[in-house]
Formats: sequence, C-alpha cells, structure tokens
Amino acid sequence: EISLGLVGSEMCIRDSLNIPVMVLIRPRGGNFIYSSEEIEVMKSDIELCKQLKIDGIVIGALRADATIDTELMKDFIEQARPMKITFHKAIDETRDILDEFKKLMSLDIDRVLTSGGRENAIEGLQTINEMCALSRDKIEIVVAGKITQTNLKEHQELIHASEFHGKLIVGSLA
Repeated sequence: EISLGLVGSEMCIRDSLNIPVMVLIRPRGGNFIYSSEEIEVMKSDIELCKQLKIDGIVIGALRADATIDTELMKDFIEQARPMKITFHKAIDETRDILDEFKKLMSLDIDRVLTSGGRENAIEGLQTINEMCALSRDKIEIVVAGKITQTNLKEHQELIHASEFHGKLIVGSLA
C-alpha cells in the first residue's frame, strides 16, 4: 500500500509517481450509507486531496433503499472539482444497476468502477457491456472483479471497456 502522508513537511508520495493518483474516499468498511459525522470526514478528506494536488478521488454514496444518494454525490463532486471523479463499486450494491448508472450519467463524474453487480467481471459482463453501450463515451467504465495478469486478455476480449482494475494485473510487486 502507498501512504499519502506528508514526507517531511512538504512532499507527498504523489510527487514521486508518474501515473495518475486516485484516492479512495471512504471513512470505513461496510455499507455505503453514511452518517453526518462520516460525511464531514469524507469532505475533509476531499479537501486534503485537493491541497495535495491529487489527480482524482474514488467515492460513492447510497441511500437505505439501495439507490444512489445523488444529492450527497452532487455535494462531493462540487467540492472535489477540478479533480477527476470515479464512482466506486457502490454501484454494484444498488437494486437496479442500469437505472442507477443512468442517474450517474446526469452527474458530473468521469468514471464508474464496477463488476456488473456480480462477484466477478466475467459473471457481470452482460451488465458491464450494457453500461458501456449506454455511456456512449460520456463516462468511462472501469471493469473490476477478480481481474489478474493471467485473465486480463480474456476480459478485454469479452468486455467492451478500455480500463480494467485489479491488484493482480501487474503481477507481484514484491
């Protein structure tokens, strides 16, 4: 794992990388329904990312009825710009992924991270491909879910997306 903590008093790890840095904004594990205290922590984290000149954030929020909390997302997005915004796998926890994806299309986000609501991307490929078709290049679909160095080519052949996410895609970094 990479820490974004300050080194000395001025430099952060972002300055030593040659790739975009996207920071997950999430105060805890579990569901994606946040208390007012957790929302304040998330807003503080977004502000820190802006100060550190992070490229983008990965964030998501749901309501108790398993729909996207669009009002809260609008607040997060407004605060986070000009950073890039990725809606994370909370989309996979919604009751109707395609309907909720259409809501995301009306928000000012750049990417959606998804496994199509399934355990892995191959099982969710039909939904992911439908999301790709709906997006018409307005939102980038980032495919996730058990993607590794050995199965990446298969995913690329079956799923009509250009970005794939998986901690095992690059192989062992040790």
